[in-house]
Amino acid sequence: MDKLDLKDRKILYYLDFDSRQSFRSLGKKVGLSKDIVASRVKKLQDNGIITSFYSVIDYSILGFSLYRFYFSFQNVTAEIKKEIIDYFTNNRFVDTVLSLEGNFDLMMAILVENYPQANDFWQKTLKRYGKYFSKRVFTAFTLEEYYAHRFLLNEKKESPVMIHQWVDSGKNIDIDELDNQILKLISNDTRSSSVDIAKQLDTTSAVVHYRLKKLMESKIIIAFRIDIDFPKIGFFPYKVDIELNRFDDFDKIVNYIKSNPNFMYFCKTIGYVDLEVGFILRNSYELNQIMEDLISKFPDAIKNYEYFSILKIHKTYGF
Repeated sequence: MDKLDLKDRKILYYLDFDSRQSFRSLGKKVGLSKDIVASRVKKLQDNGIITSFYSVIDYSILGFSLYRFYFSFQNVTAEIKKEIIDYFTNNRFVDTVLSLEGNFDLMMAILVENYPQANDFWQKTLKRYGKYFSKRVFTAFTLEEYYAHRFLLNEKKESPVMIHQWVDSGKNIDIDELDNQILKLISNDTRSSSVDIAKQLDTTSAVVHYRLKKLMESKIIIAFRIDIDFPKIGFFPYKVDIELNRFDDFDKIVNYIKSNPNFMYFCKTIGYVDLEVGFILRNSYELNQIMEDLISKFPDAIKNYEYFSILKIHKTYGF
C-alpha cells in the first residue's frame, strides 16, 4: 500500500474533476508549480495509482442503451472463468467487465442500439455459458450521479460535490465519422492534445479543438476523469444494491448517504434493485457500520440490501 501526502491526495481529487486540465491550472489548485505537479502525476502513474485518464460519454444521446448484468458462477474451472471473461471483454457490444467479491462474481455492461441487439447478445451468451451461471440479474439505468472523493482531502465536513450527472434526456444526436474517431481516441486518453489527435486523424488541431468543444457543449462528453487504483492506497470500492419498502423516503435516503465523505455515486435503476450506491472504504466493516446506521435512520424504508467489492477491472469505458 502506498502512502500519499496531502499534495498527492489533492492532485487526485482535482484531476478527477478535469483530467484534461493543464498542469499549470492543477498546480494553482494544489499549491505547486506545474513541473512539480507533472512529476507527481507521473509518479502516481508509474506506481499504478492513476491507471487511466478517461472521458465520460453520454451514449444515450448517440442512440445507445446501457444494460448491466450480474452473474454468480457454478461448476466453473479457472480456465472456463477466463474464457467467459475473455468472451465478454472481446465482444464489441460490451462496455465494462468487472470481477467481484460478494453476492456476485462478475459484472458486465453492454451498449446496444435497440432491444433486438440486446436480446440477440443475451441469447447467444446463455446458449454458450448459461450452464455456468447459478444466478443472473440485470438492471437498466435512468439516472446516475458521481461525486468527488472528499475523503482524499481529510475534510469530513465538506458538502458533497457532484462531478457529473447522467440522465436519459430522450435526445438523439447524429455525429459524423470524424467526431466518432475523436471520441474513440479521447475516451481512454484525455491527456492527448488536439495536435496529437489531429496527427492521427489527418486533420488540423483547430478542427479537433472545435469538434471537442462542440461534443462538450452538446453534452456528448460530460466529464474528463481519472481511474484510481484505490487498493494501492488502502481503500476499496464497494457497491450496495438496495431494495425499498417505502419509496417516499427515496430522496431523504440518498441525501443522508451523500453526507458520508466516502460516498462515491448513486443510481436510479429499473429491474433488479431500486437504488444503487457506491462507497470507497478501507474494509467491509466500515460498510456494515454505514448500512447499520442507515437502517436505524430509516427502519421501515429499507427492505433488503446486498453489497460487493470490485476485485479486478477487465474492461471499462469501451466505445
